[in-house]
Amino acid sequence: MNTNINNVNVKECNADVGGNDCSILEIHLNQRLILQLFKGDDNEGNGDDHLIIQNQIMSVILIDDDNGQPRKQLHLDTLHKLLKIIYQRGRNNDLSKTYPFLLNNNGNNNSNLFFDQILSTFEKNDHQQQKQYYLYYSILYKILQISSCINNNSNDNNNRQQQISKRIITILINNNNNNNINFYNHILSQCLNDDDDDDSHSSSSKVHNYIIIMKLIKIVVLVIHWYRDGENAKWRVVESIILFIKHLSIQFNSSSSSNNNQQQLFISKWYGKEEEDTPNNMISNILIKGQSTDIIITSRIYIVLLELIQSCLSLDDSQKGISLVLECLLCDLQNINIYFNIENQGRLFGDQLDIESIDTMKTLLSIYLLLDRILQNMDDDEDDNNNEDDRLRLLMVTNAIEPHKIFNYFIEKQCLYDHHMILDLLISTESTSFLDYFLRYLNYSIQNPESFYLKMDNNGDTSYDEEEVEDDDDYEDELDEIEDIEKYIEQKLQLIDQEKEEEKEEEKEYQDNYDDDEMDDYNHQLIYNCLRRLTLFIESSFNNHTFPYNPSILLKRLHSLLDLARDTESETTTTI
Repeated sequence: MNTNINNVNVKECNADVGGNDCSILEIHLNQRLILQLFKGDDNEGNGDDHLIIQNQIMSVILIDDDNGQPRKQLHLDTLHKLLKIIYQRGRNNDLSKTYPFLLNNNGNNNSNLFFDQILSTFEKNDHQQQKQYYLYYSILYKILQISSCINNNSNDNNNRQQQISKRIITILINNNNNNNINFYNHILSQCLNDDDDDDSHSSSSKVHNYIIIMKLIKIVVLVIHWYRDGENAKWRVVESIILFIKHLSIQFNSSSSSNNNQQQLFISKWYGKEEEDTPNNMISNILIKGQSTDIIITSRIYIVLLELIQSCLSLDDSQKGISLVLECLLCDLQNINIYFNIENQGRLFGDQLDIESIDTMKTLLSIYLLLDRILQNMDDDEDDNNNEDDRLRLLMVTNAIEPHKIFNYFIEKQCLYDHHMILDLLISTESTSFLDYFLRYLNYSIQNPESFYLKMDNNGDTSYDEEEVEDDDDYEDELDEIEDIEKYIEQKLQLIDQEKEEEKEEEKEYQDNYDDDEMDDYNHQLIYNCLRRLTLFIESSFNNHTFPYNPSILLKRLHSLLDLARDTESETTTTI
């Protein structure tokens, strides 16, 4: 490092950064110097001198001098960049050793002094103005990320994480503060409402507000993960987040985007007017239908909703979790099928097989498994006086998000029965996330082979007639119906004709190993063939040492499912 840190006056350098008399170039040069001093030279290591200069920089940067908006914005920008440096190093190193000041406690308080100084500033009533800057939310998000990187005593770190997350949620979601609510409503309205004005300032403002909304949602999702994965999940934090999503959904319903694109975040309340002020009853049913130009914001809100439902079902207090989920799902039985229809859910992500769509499939699978276990416990508990409507509501949700229906939509609508697309996901940057989902789905299918055959034949249909909803027996019978064979042959032959020439050659090559004539061309047969090709391709790549990792577990489960599906099909055909 060329700069001699012992000869640098950090306070003067920081003063120059926000000085009103400085030119833009001088401001950025001084800011760059501060960042260089803080980062240090990787070749020099973190000696005592460097630790001293780090502490000096942080002690000055954490001082929130009110010297006008330009200085405030620059102050936030510098602090955010310092936090980014800390987080980037913390992803590969022990932050407690690289930056010891992160472990300094605030006296007898369990809170961390470094984080406490930042959050205390943000908690000030006169700090509302800084919420106009997206950096405000970026800083809060970085604090959450850094806290999760600190390699300290696990119990202390969990307590620190929960304390920090509660403070951040209180800062962002203070429902007694009308300024917060009005501000969020305003920026969300600007993001969602169509604006024909091509003014560059208006466009820039919309982008800025969009970033704020995205940061808010990322913070909420991260906090949800902490409380779900922690040993002591707190349902009150979950309720606060649901209230926050309620404010977003109300604003969405009133936006021109919602009206023009026929898309709604449906809200229904299941409580009387006299109970509206009760926090436990101020929970909305936020479910998504349709498609919109603002699909990104909508899909993020939908992801948060699913994360909330999963968190509720994962709470230590299972009864409280079920209660929260039911309040999230308070709508008539017919609408559950409409809102949770996989076609409506799938449109949120379009044709993009990105990490968010994959994570959503994982979340839906987790929700299904949790709900399925809860319903089994309800059936086993003879003394349980569960409300039959509540039970049926949960039962219909499980049917709507049944794993085979989700996978059927994924492989048909997004992969077009092309095993190469699945292969790309298994070896791409999203491989870890998709592999996790795929293994869990295969495991579920192996444990429920009959459902694989039946659900694939139903083609993911979640619609119900009114009479079927009212009659529980008819509802159960619906799950066992098999669609007319000729209908699927007519629909799917077109897809088969569009198969690539190389696929036809591959079919001939492996014809001796698998007899395709044993089965009719049902919907599940197309999926079966796709999974079979995938299995053969992975085996061939693995044997040639060209597959990037050991797929032994994956191949074992694929073979198990293919064998079970073939046997189940044979048994079902014989029965028919």
